[in-house]
Amino acid sequence: MTPMEDTMDLLTSNIETLESTVVTSNFKIDDYFMTDTQCAKMLLQTRHPDLTDDELNLVVFGTDIKSELGASYVPFVSEKNYIQAPEADEEEEPTTGNTPKKKRSKLYKKEKVVQKDKDSPFKPLDQNSLIYEEVKKIKDELKKNVFLLKEKSVDLGIEVGTTTTLVATSIPGMVAMMAPPTFNIPGAISLLMLALNNLKSLQSKIKEIAPLLFILQRSNIVIMPDKLKNVTNTMNGLITTLNALSGTVNALNIISQAKITSLKDAQSKMDRLDGELKKLAPNQFGSTSEFEAAKKALEVKKESLSKQAQDALKA
Repeated sequence: MTPMEDTMDLLTSNIETLESTVVTSNFKIDDYFMTDTQCAKMLLQTRHPDLTDDELNLVVFGTDIKSELGASYVPFVSEKNYIQAPEADEEEEPTTGNTPKKKRSKLYKKEKVVQKDKDSPFKPLDQNSLIYEEVKKIKDELKKNVFLLKEKSVDLGIEVGTTTTLVATSIPGMVAMMAPPTFNIPGAISLLMLALNNLKSLQSKIKEIAPLLFILQRSNIVIMPDKLKNVTNTMNGLITTLNALSGTVNALNIISQAKITSLKDAQSKMDRLDGELKKLAPNQFGSTSEFEAAKKALEVKKESLSKQAQDALKA
């Protein structure tokens, strides 16, 4: 395989890895979110690292939840709503006369693990606090950007398919254009320029993805600490793939640009040969055979130049 074919295969492999990481993995960022209260606590901890966990609990929950929960307490994974299981037996309503008995299920009892102490001087963080607004903003942006990552990865996959097909199918056409008797090198350059423009569009789409990853720098605010590694591993894999994809496209750009430079050089030489052919006249030679021999020599040079250009294009 030629270096260009190898690079195009690598490009296809890169995009397949990208799609498996983002599009088909069913990755849902909100599955890893903490509750808003836990996120508020984490946000305050990042801003005030001098505060202890107990102090943060007083600020956010308005109570010493560590003492309330005892051994079951775990920072950032402690405030949950628990549903008590229904009792096995159902109560029966009393009957009157011939009215059949009706069964009535007991209602589930919903209760908070964390109980608020009305006498405590500490009050829970106000739900209208700017802290909660910021938590919501981070969560919303993470969800939006993961969605956009999937959308743009799909678009990128389509663009890669279009570009590789264009490059793969245009090269045989370019080779045919440059063959005798047409020697249409300008047409081949135009086709190659079209492929190069597609590669530039591809690089532009890759660059659109990078800014979507910036919000990941704040993902530790809203994602459960014990799940953060799952998210960062996925995102690190994505970043590695994007870097590889970008490098592959750059390599194709360099190869394509080198081919264009080579073709332009061949065209310049071809123009000189055409100029020499036009200047040839029978009266410049002692005989018709000498004229024909000189003309044939220039045509052979054109054919040789065309063959060199074709070989360079296929390399």
